[in-house]
Amino acid sequence: MSKPDLLGKIQSGRDELEQVLNKVSEQQKLLVILHGEWSTKDLLGHLGFWENRVAELYEALHAGNFPEPALDLNRINAKSFMEMREKTLLEVEVFERDAFLKVLEVVRKATDDELFDPSFFTWTNGTSFQELISDNTWGHYVEHVPEITAWLKRIA
Repeated sequence: MSKPDLLGKIQSGRDELEQVLNKVSEQQKLLVILHGEWSTKDLLGHLGFWENRVAELYEALHAGNFPEPALDLNRINAKSFMEMREKTLLEVEVFERDAFLKVLEVVRKATDDELFDPSFFTWTNGTSFQELISDNTWGHYVEHVPEITAWLKRIA
């Protein structure tokens, strides 16, 4: 994969996410529709949390720092859920959009070795950084877009 390929996949996934989100009204974004407790707003907060985390992780690794690994994803997701729940829809939308833009900036400024060489950042234990980016952008959207789409079909 190349940097343009990665950017293309991220943008394609983003376009699909935004197409679905554009079908959900602001009022509907506050309704609990996912996993018995999540609204679309909560899902946006979740996506933004992980986008932001991958951007911050790159910055830390690029600076030579070694952050603590995320071992308990359920606990992390629950904590971020509670933090995002306190924010307004607008605040969550702005946060998520800013986090997405941070990831794009990381891809643009990172070297090919930083992105694609699985041994470049020893902290990643043989995982290329582009995999972390993919898992937290278009790969993450692919995971959640069908949930929103299915809900929209149920209420149509």
